[in-house]
Amino acid sequence: MTGPAPTISSHGALLAAAKRFFAGHYEAATIEVGTAIDDDLHWQPSLHFDASDHLIIAAEMSDTPYPPILGLRHADLMNLDLPIAVYCVCPEDAFLSKDAQPDVRLLQAHGYGLITVNRDHHSTRRFSCIPLIQHIPESEFKNEIDGLPKKLRVRTRDAFDKYRNNAVSGLQDLSEIVEGLIYSAAKGAVKEGWATKSLLTKGTADVLDHLATIKECKPAGASIGGVRGFVKQYRNPSHHFPKNKKQALHKYRSAQHGFRDGLKQIPAFRDAMAGIGIKVSI
Repeated sequence: MTGPAPTISSHGALLAAAKRFFAGHYEAATIEVGTAIDDDLHWQPSLHFDASDHLIIAAEMSDTPYPPILGLRHADLMNLDLPIAVYCVCPEDAFLSKDAQPDVRLLQAHGYGLITVNRDHHSTRRFSCIPLIQHIPESEFKNEIDGLPKKLRVRTRDAFDKYRNNAVSGLQDLSEIVEGLIYSAAKGAVKEGWATKSLLTKGTADVLDHLATIKECKPAGASIGGVRGFVKQYRNPSHHFPKNKKQALHKYRSAQHGFRDGLKQIPAFRDAMAGIGIKVSI
């Protein structure tokens, strides 16, 4: 009789499996092992490579789902002006352990990805991650949507879940939610007799500009202006591939700033409209 298959316990076995995974998924021809990404970071990840001209992917091999070094370097990684997406690679058995679940949740909450390796040396990506400079904490998101009606919370949550895998697409979804609220406000203004039905045929920016001129909307002027600024800057987030790291940093930071701004504008706009007697919804 043969015994059970051995567990993946050595970092060497994890590293070999991780290299195969990244080479297959990203066609990474050159993977650096145990070398520093940046001198200011004071961290030599188990491996890292350039996924593109503007994106670095790093991974840390670990016996547990949350390597201590990632906790120690979390603030530095968040503040470093480099687009780095970071994964933990750990044994599947460690990931499945009931005691490890708080660490799994914390790892994801901090913006890291997770790859597990089973006893057959097969790698599975449990959850992906975006560059840490785009990361928005779950707690911050929940605070921003607290008090919104259920339907709007669910729609916003869908946009946030997409953001955590593709920030630009998530921002685009959030901007569509804002657009829905703008047209809802326009319908309310028409219903009240403050504007004609032709308002509903205008673009979002023109709707907001018109609302700002209606005397009954004056008390909501600041919020209308805030949403107008969001629409102007973030309504059509760029899907263009950045040509260099400077453009990539701008794009990544812009997506994060835009999503945060949208989260703040949504409840502010709803409250301001309610203050003048217009209930907005999607």
